[in-house]
Amino acid sequence: MLFPGLAPRLPRAVVFDMDGLMLDTERLDRWAWQTVASRHGLHFPDALHATLIGRRSAETEAELKSHFGAAIDYASVRGEVSALWREHVAGSGVPLKPGLVELLDTLDALGIPKAVATSTVRTSALLSLGALRARLDAAVYGDEVARGKPAPDIYVRAAEALGVGPGACIALEDSLPGVASAHAAGMTVVMVPDLVAPTPSVPHVCDSLVTFARWLDAAVAGGA
Repeated sequence: MLFPGLAPRLPRAVVFDMDGLMLDTERLDRWAWQTVASRHGLHFPDALHATLIGRRSAETEAELKSHFGAAIDYASVRGEVSALWREHVAGSGVPLKPGLVELLDTLDALGIPKAVATSTVRTSALLSLGALRARLDAAVYGDEVARGKPAPDIYVRAAEALGVGPGACIALEDSLPGVASAHAAGMTVVMVPDLVAPTPSVPHVCDSLVTFARWLDAAVAGGA
């Protein structure tokens, strides 16, 4: 068994989170927020950024206003962060997580459909995904559901879009709100940690997408 607690059995579909799971963007996001905060004479600790991971923009706004109070003009700062992020992406591209392309290739070869369920709004998510969007059978974005993670809405919608029951899906997540969301939707969830460590309550933890692809190979070899 390549990671504990999950027997090798092929899912009928795989649903990906995006930031921090498919794309190595959480570090970029943290850098952008900390850079802009520093311009305004504010300290933006790593621990504060960790509370934003997996959350929608409205929840991020509430968290930052609670932390900084009147010291931050959220709309203005958010605009600066977005501009800095886009400038970086235009020059350097969006970094992919190791093993992502190979995992997508494996799922294609096995005929397993895949979707993305991201808290990011559609316009920003499409910019981040670029050509990867064409490799996914479905996508659900943060501005397309009534409630964000950890509510199950986005994963329920993703399963519906794929035409597969949630119980037959595996969700891949890097955030604790995302793990809770997919679990509440009825999916088997594998956490692939990025900037946030798993808690003891997370049942299935995998160190990378490379290892998850190896687990799929083991499921095939076992005749699952």
